[in-house]
Amino acid sequence: MVRLKAEYEASRMEALFDHLHSLLPGNEPICSRAEAAQRLDMTSNALDTAFYRIKKRYKELLRHEIADTLDEPTKKDVENELVALMRVF
Repeated sequence: MVRLKAEYEASRMEALFDHLHSLLPGNEPICSRAEAAQRLDMTSNALDTAFYRIKKRYKELLRHEIADTLDEPTKKDVENELVALMRVF
């Protein structure tokens, strides 16, 4: 999540990150989706697209982090580790 936040900060999209991050499961939303879209001067559809993209990017970064912990990882190895990690949560 730190790497993902850094990407948004580098693109000067901290407010977008903060609102989208707050909408992820387990977090306390800053506000409703509709209000977030309004605060960010976005349509609801644009906010939904941004939310989809942040989740997708997070998954990519998580897989990369897992791969970095393995010697010569295959896609299957990474997926197995991801499944094991999800069981913990």
